[in-house]
This record gives sequence, C-alpha cells and structure tokens, in this order.
Amino acid sequence: MSHEEHLKIIEECLALDTMAIRFYKAMAGSSRESVLQSLWRNMLNDEKEHVCYWKKLLNYARTEKVPPVFDQPARILEELRDLHNTVNPLIEQAGRPQDTASALLMCYQIEFYLMHPAFGALFHILGKKTGDMSAEKGYADHIGRIQTAVEKLGDRRPEFRIIAGLMDRLWTAHYKQALQLADIRALQNLIPICMHCKKVRNDEGFWDKVETYVGRHFHADFSHGICPECMVKYYPEYADDEPVSGKSG
Repeated sequence: MSHEEHLKIIEECLALDTMAIRFYKAMAGSSRESVLQSLWRNMLNDEKEHVCYWKKLLNYARTEKVPPVFDQPARILEELRDLHNTVNPLIEQAGRPQDTASALLMCYQIEFYLMHPAFGALFHILGKKTGDMSAEKGYADHIGRIQTAVEKLGDRRPEFRIIAGLMDRLWTAHYKQALQLADIRALQNLIPICMHCKKVRNDEGFWDKVETYVGRHFHADFSHGICPECMVKYYPEYADDEPVSGKSG
C-alpha cells in the first residue's frame, strides 16, 4: 500500500464525516421531537470532533509514515467513494420535516454506512501514533447515543430497540476486525529490537521491554516459563526434572 493511497483513504473518511455534519445539522433544524433534537445536536458535535480527528491523522500522515493497514487499498477507496453517492440523498431528505420513525431510520442508515472498518482501523492508528485514544472511545460513545435516545422514546416503536442493538453489535464487530487488521499488518513490518538486551524501540523512539511493547501494541499478556536450555544454565539441580513451562508470571 503506497503512502499516497493511505492519504487518499484518510481524505475520503474526512469527506464522509464532513457530509455527516451537514446531515445532522439539517436534521437538527427539521426535528420537532425534543429527544431527537438533543440526539441530533449531540451527533452533530460528535461529527465535528471526528472531522478534527481526521484532520489530525491527515496532517500526521503527510509528515510521518503511517503503517499500511489495508491489503486492497484500491477497493477500500472505491467503497468509500461509493458511500458519497449513498449519503448525498440522505442529506437532501434531512432538511424536510420527519416523523420520529422516519428520522431514526435515516439516522440508522447514515451511521450504518459510516461504520466502514476503515474508520475503526485508522482511528486505532491515530491513537497509537499520537497517544490520544479519544477517537476510538468517542466513536463508540457516538453509536451509544442512538441507543440512549431510543430508550428515552419508550415503547412507541419497539422494533427500533432491536435495530439500535444491532447497530451497536455491528460497530463492535467492525471495530474488533479493524483492530485485528491493524495489529496484523503492523506485525508484518520490521520491529527494531536491541541485539543485546532485546528491548524494542517504540514509535516514540524509546526502548521498551518486549513485554511492555507487546502489551501496549497488541493487547496481549505473557505467560512465563523456562526453556530446557535455561533450566540447565540457571537451575542445573532441577535439569533432570520435567521442564517448567506455562506458569503465569
């Protein structure tokens, strides 16, 4: 994946969230339901934050190398560009008066389209590169706002509770997929490790213990044991016994 392709993907994500700002601004202006008015204002503020995240990541990517995340960047770009044609009609409809059911359905639609795994993967990279994990948490909270609004609306449309729950599960699934993809791709790159003490150089240029580096970047814990060679070297009195392995440290 070329650096230029990475920049184009980030630019497309930025453009889509900019479109989402227009959508929620129009929804806020056309809604008469107090719960929905609050939802649209909150979603609008969230989207403004998302745009700031994308701009921050874009500025970073223009000066620093961002790890390659996607195996087929051309396909990702095509998918993101296709979303423009899908989202545009929703923005045009958003300015018209909507009943509660229609308004929520439109919200479900636009958020469904904006749940592309590219968003989660790049938010994850932003957090790892800058140390600011608010983008990842903020998007999860963003989806949660819909669930909260549906609960406040009571039982007028029970089916929307199901849809809101499905959206939350879909985002969680896409986000897990994005994390796995980002971490797997990162593992394919060379990791600088000291030839003597075996510490690993992190993205900030500092040297971490292997356990610290892996735990921070790949959310994994170590299970400590003793290999046969070290058993002979450090514990010769026990060398004839069964090797000690798999004990949690």
